[in-house]
Amino acid sequence: MKEEKNSGKGNVFKNAGSAISKFFKWIGADLKEIGTTFAKGDWKTRVSYFIMGLGQLMRKQFARGIAFLGIEVDVTNINRQLVADFSTIGMDKVEVEKERILRVNPDAKVEIYKEFYCEENKDKLIREDYSYIVDAIDSVSSKLSLIITAHEKNVKIISAMGMGNKLDPTQIEVSDISKTSVCPLAKTIRKQLRAKGINHSKVVYSRELPNRFDNSEEHRRTTASISFVPSVCGLIIASKNSCKKSKRCGKKG
Repeated sequence: MKEEKNSGKGNVFKNAGSAISKFFKWIGADLKEIGTTFAKGDWKTRVSYFIMGLGQLMRKQFARGIAFLGIEVDVTNINRQLVADFSTIGMDKVEVEKERILRVNPDAKVEIYKEFYCEENKDKLIREDYSYIVDAIDSVSSKLSLIITAHEKNVKIISAMGMGNKLDPTQIEVSDISKTSVCPLAKTIRKQLRAKGINHSKVVYSRELPNRFDNSEEHRRTTASISFVPSVCGLIIASKNSCKKSKRCGKKG
C-alpha cells in the first residue's frame, strides 16, 4: 500500500481525532489506541481508494483520497443511498458524492469518472498506485473483470456480493471467496475466478437465503433492496480498511 504524508493542513482532522478518542472513552469503550491513531496521524495520511458502484455510507468513511464511478441519481435510489433525495434526482451521482465528500474533508483529492467499468476502459481506470479497490458493482461481467484486473496489478480489493432480497444484516460477514456459501452471486464469481486461476479474494457476503416478495411473472426477476442491508455491508467494508491500519479491531478478550 502506497502512502504519503500530506504537508500543510491537518489541525482540523487532528482535533477531530481527539474528539473521537474522547467519545470512545465516554461510552466506556477501550478504544483509546484507535482514537490516538487517528489523532496523531491517520487523518493526515494520504490513502488512495478506487470505489466502484454503490455503497454510499462506505464512501463517507473513505473521505480521503478517492476515485469512483457512478451514474445518475434515480428515484429508486432514495430508499437506500445517501446521495439520493428529491433534490438530486437526475444529477450525476459522482458530482453529488464529490461535493458531499469535500464537505466532510476539504483536503480530500477526489477524482470522478462518468462511465461504466468494462474491459475496454479497465487499464485507464485501474492504476497500480491505488491503496485499495472497493468493488460494489452489480454487473457480473464487470465485477469479474475488476477482480481479475486487481489481482493482475497486485492491488488489494474487497468485493461486495449480493445484498438484494436480503432482510437480516446480522448475517453479513467478511470471508474469502473460496469459503462463501448460500449467495448466488458469490457462487457465480467463485466459479468463474477459479476458471481464471484465482482461488482467493476478499469479499463481504450474506449467509441469508434470498427472499422472494412477489412471485408474479412481472416481478419474478426483479431484485429488491432495503436501506439497512447494503448500508451495513458498506460500513463493514469501511471498517476492514480502518481496522487494518489500526491493527487493533477484531481482537477477542
